[in-house]
Amino acid sequence: MIRRFLQYSLRHQRPIKAVWTQGEDIVSRNLTVVEIGQDSFFYLSARNKKTPLELPIQDLLSCCYARGDSGDTLKNMEKEQENK
Repeated sequence: MIRRFLQYSLRHQRPIKAVWTQGEDIVSRNLTVVEIGQDSFFYLSARNKKTPLELPIQDLLSCCYARGDSGDTLKNMEKEQENK
């Protein structure tokens, strides 16, 4: 299920809410996926909008839609077409 949220973010360029481990800490952040590899992915966040950061997929604990996003891909497609 986590990989599907990563693909959703990549395909629609929409932020998702992700929770992962960083050392002994648990981090929660909204992020937008820019590339998915075999074992890791690259993302941009509100704190870092220019340089993509890499995160191992195995470190992810959970993913969900970001606040305000219902995940309705039909609405997203309409908005994407309007922006083009």
